[in-house]
Amino acid sequence: MSTSKIYPRSVTPGIENHSDSSDSLAAGDVPGVYCTIDWLRGTCSEDHLDRLIEFCESRFGSRYRRSTGAKHFDQGFDWSGGVQLSYGHSAAIAMLDVRGEWLASVGFGSRIAALRSMTAFGLKMTRIDLALDFIHQDRELYHKALASCQRDEHCRLRSFEPNPRYGPGLQPTKLVLRLGSRESSACAKIYDKGLEQKAMPPGAWERIECEFKEAKVAEVAQLLIESDEPEQLIPDIVFDTFDFREHNGRSELKRRPRVEWWADIVQDRGIRVRSAVRAKSFQRWRDAFVTSYGRTLLRLSESVDVSVPRLVGFLLAGSRPADRPIPFEGELRAELARSE
Repeated sequence: MSTSKIYPRSVTPGIENHSDSSDSLAAGDVPGVYCTIDWLRGTCSEDHLDRLIEFCESRFGSRYRRSTGAKHFDQGFDWSGGVQLSYGHSAAIAMLDVRGEWLASVGFGSRIAALRSMTAFGLKMTRIDLALDFIHQDRELYHKALASCQRDEHCRLRSFEPNPRYGPGLQPTKLVLRLGSRESSACAKIYDKGLEQKAMPPGAWERIECEFKEAKVAEVAQLLIESDEPEQLIPDIVFDTFDFREHNGRSELKRRPRVEWWADIVQDRGIRVRSAVRAKSFQRWRDAFVTSYGRTLLRLSESVDVSVPRLVGFLLAGSRPADRPIPFEGELRAELARSE
């Protein structure tokens, strides 16, 4: 990956006036294109496990629960919000995963701080995911990228695998296009995040996501850590990972112009950072709860002939409360008081 392609981005008129977006993009009220870090993974010798637990307690809190750890590990600890420490591997290593849930709940500066602190501790970074979110942009990324792949216009990541799913009336319930192999040091996927989250209609929230491992992850980590403006690098790193260029019979990429739809995206200077977290309102949380789980709970209550309170008690038996503050507690208290 060449740093010579890194360039400063100006802001498209109008976009700079929006307030910062949040992890709750399902609300969909701030159209734009946003870049983010979506996964951090690092490993070290299991000899340092005690120090690593102390490190995690200092960064993610003292409340956590035991788990079986990640795949290929025997034991682990889970922090609520998407942090997992795994150990008990045949190679005598420990692994720390900081997933998108936690990273989306903090500002961009905290995401970079997490990366820097992981490397400062001595963890070897083994995975970093970077993403670009397109909110209400009408880009049709999945469909256009798939059509380009079928015309043999995909470059750098030369294999592709579409994985759509459709429901009644041929309505899409999943749109995912994978580029490259997950076994390689870099791969990508272009997909409908709104459908994945069951939160937005098709095309309202699309994502380009790159996963870096092996030699590539060290390069990406170094670029982000050493940069004075790491947020500005994310689009450039993503666009340097794969490409779509005209299939004109030439082998040199520089002699193959980018296809028009992709050139428009690469040249867009309106991409900005999701740098702050906007608190979810109780009503938005309630709407998401009803859509995702509430109606299912009501149906299960009827089908197994138990009350909803008893069903909820059964499902949550043994669970621990979240250890992070809930921003809409006051709103919920007021709503409950009004309903009495």
